Amino acid sequence: MEERIMSFEDYLKIKHPVPYIFELHKGQKALLYLGAQHSADSNHPQFGAFKSAFERFKPELVLLEGGDWPEKYASEQEAIKHAEVAFLSYLARKYDVPSRSCEPQNKEEIKSLSRKFSREHIFAHYALRSITGFFHKEGHTRVGRAIIGFKEDSAWKDFDYSLENLRGIHRGLFKKDIDVNDRDFYVKITNPTLGFSIINEVAAAATKLRDEYVVKLIKRSFKKYNRILIIMGASHAVMQEPALRGYFIS
Repeated sequence: MEERIMSFEDYLKIKHPVPYIFELHKGQKALLYLGAQHSADSNHPQFGAFKSAFERFKPELVLLEGGDWPEKYASEQEAIKHAEVAFLSYLARKYDVPSRSCEPQNKEEIKSLSRKFSREHIFAHYALRSITGFFHKEGHTRVGRAIIGFKEDSAWKDFDYSLENLRGIHRGLFKKDIDVNDRDFYVKITNPTLGFSIINEVAAAATKLRDEYVVKLIKRSFKKYNRILIIMGASHAVMQEPALRGYFIS
């Protein structure tokens, strides 16, 4: 059954606050959704809001965007340096609450995307989006690591995973070479709500797959837990909200 994820067309018609926080209840079941602004700024007010919400809500499970976050940070300030998801991972450890990634496996995501897009464009999407991270100053080293991870997850036969091939695809799409210092450009071309290039289309399809997976994961998790907290980017919170509200009123 396909989840009722908000379309990008509808999303672009609305304005919403960031962070975007909502809470749903039905009987003993409760969900607290923290829709964050991606930030490593310790002065950002969302960190205080998230901590207060966490302590009030008392989750039994924390679902994290991006990974399992195994690193143990020494303090709140140290965790915030690695942005909002690391901060929630820190709080989960502090209060002895189990946490896990809410992301689908890249292998399955790539397999689904391959039904619609070329291997070259999927490869470019996964490699180039690495430049948009907070630690993008690592430059080509970061892109290189992304390529290694993508090669392992995709495991395509007879495909050229080299940086030179990525550069060739990039020149074909954007008429210029890769510039790891131009983070704003890569934010633009990997934004799923924009129509700048085919890479945006891949990003949109990947985002829809992620959102559908997350909603299904939350539903499954309620079989074991009563109080679930999830943190993702604010746009994910807004777009998943109709499906989650539908689940709570069904």
